[in-house]
Amino acid sequence: MTGAWCRALARRARPRG
Repeated sequence: MTGAWCRALARRARPRG
């Protein structure tokens, strides 16, 4: 798929940064 879900996951899954 596109990088839309990846972007949302990266923004939601960022415990450290």
